[in-house]
Amino acid sequence: MLVGLFVLLNGLVLVNTCLHDPRIGPDSDAYLAYIETLSRGRLPGPRDSYQYLVESIRQFPKQTELASRIKKAGFAQVRFMNLCGGIAAIHTGTKL
Repeated sequence: MLVGLFVLLNGLVLVNTCLHDPRIGPDSDAYLAYIETLSRGRLPGPRDSYQYLVESIRQFPKQTELASRIKKAGFAQVRFMNLCGGIAAIHTGTKL
């Protein structure tokens, strides 16, 4: 995704939606453990897909860190809005 930050033309607005670890204290790990538990036969499709989702959420940068990276890539008016308690977030910024 960060590679895309460099190819937008000046004046265009970046809108990015991504999943995050909700960082709601000890409940954060409980939430991700719940997803892992659901993936054990309760949800359709291969379990590996859900395990990958949980691992990628844990590794993805926090909302503030991603906003900082977007600013460093030359964007102004960078903001983010948490959705569903921080499980997902929408980041926006204008390319200078």
